[in-house]
Amino acid sequence: MESRDRDGRTRWWKVTHSLPYHGEDIVEVRYIQAETTEEVTDILKSHIHPNRVLFDLYSITIEVTDALTDDHPVWTYASDKGDAMRNKLVAMALQWQEVFGIAPSVISAVSEFDAARLIGCPFDGYVQSVHTNSAVTKGHDFIYEGIRYQVKACRPSGKKGSKITKVPKARNYEWDKLIWIMYDECFAMREAWIWDVVDYRNAFGNMTRISPEGMRAGISLL
Repeated sequence: MESRDRDGRTRWWKVTHSLPYHGEDIVEVRYIQAETTEEVTDILKSHIHPNRVLFDLYSITIEVTDALTDDHPVWTYASDKGDAMRNKLVAMALQWQEVFGIAPSVISAVSEFDAARLIGCPFDGYVQSVHTNSAVTKGHDFIYEGIRYQVKACRPSGKKGSKITKVPKARNYEWDKLIWIMYDECFAMREAWIWDVVDYRNAFGNMTRISPEGMRAGISLL
């Protein structure tokens, strides 16, 4: 199906997608400018996942719209090499999980990249920072504008009983800020919270178990 307005300009499409998440439907709306539904799907895939995962896990409706609002973001093709690589990595991990029953360990790489984007770190700056780190760099995952960031993340597998009730605790305090990201089973960010090292240590230093509710006392990045 091709859609253009009376002046021959490419129309806007309203895409509504929902995902069951712990007994609730999380509904999101995006706007996409494209000529055909096939192009809309390609753009969705560049942001989410290949067709098999995209349409098996999400409930999606696509419709032409003339009512573009500021309340919902606009999606285009993945904006740069970093986004494209991230999406391919996630897609491969989900395909691996579909075949073998368990996803490969990619959450650290994905969450560190996402955390850098959340604070405005450009792709080239992030690449330079991680290249100067080694696999055994103590305390922080990357540095941006002189601030050392450590990243923690959680993702449910989607299997029964996989609800997140515990957040990984920082093993040291050789960082300046910590970002915790909660993903859904498809590696889409649902929550992101940032903590200063002093506040984090005061709140959780004597705890052996940290809950998502506790982490939500930080500053939201979403």
